Amino acid sequence: MLAVRRDLRHPKLRENQKPKRLTKLENITTRGTTMIYRTTQANWQRFNEKIRQSLKAHKITEAAMNQIEDTSSLEATVARYIQLVQEACDSAIPKLKHIKKSSIPWWNAEIEQLKKELEKKKRAIRCARLARREYVIKEYTEAKNSYELTVETTRVESWKRFCGSQTREGMWNGIYRILSKAQDR
Repeated sequence: MLAVRRDLRHPKLRENQKPKRLTKLENITTRGTTMIYRTTQANWQRFNEKIRQSLKAHKITEAAMNQIEDTSSLEATVARYIQLVQEACDSAIPKLKHIKKSSIPWWNAEIEQLKKELEKKKRAIRCARLARREYVIKEYTEAKNSYELTVETTRVESWKRFCGSQTREGMWNGIYRILSKAQDR
């Protein structure tokens, strides 16, 4: 047993056991919720009618379910049942409108990198020895000031570009659009 433990501590074996670092996939969007239907506005009477009619039409009854003996026919029946429920939901329950979150126009890779460095330095404060803590805190405050300054200048430049690109007639439409989005938050 001792030989096995030595082998596990061997550096070449440990290299193979290190977890690989995952990279962020680009241009992948995910929905923020799994909800599909707006159940508060559902017509439950129509839903119940549709389910009853569909189950009768496809002959899915309690007696038929009790007669199922193998897993393949059970899976087929369950898949058919799920399909019928989805059809009933589509006919009786309105779907949610998924509003795509607007991205921040001034956010860029430089700001993302500064934010990551800032988070690292913040964690370093907690892990620093007492003798080094003052120096680590100073590094963190400098990084925070740099991050905040970069964010502010980028925001102002983005706003100036936006205002400069507006025509006389379209200027207020764009500003009202931005203000209405800001009020919804």
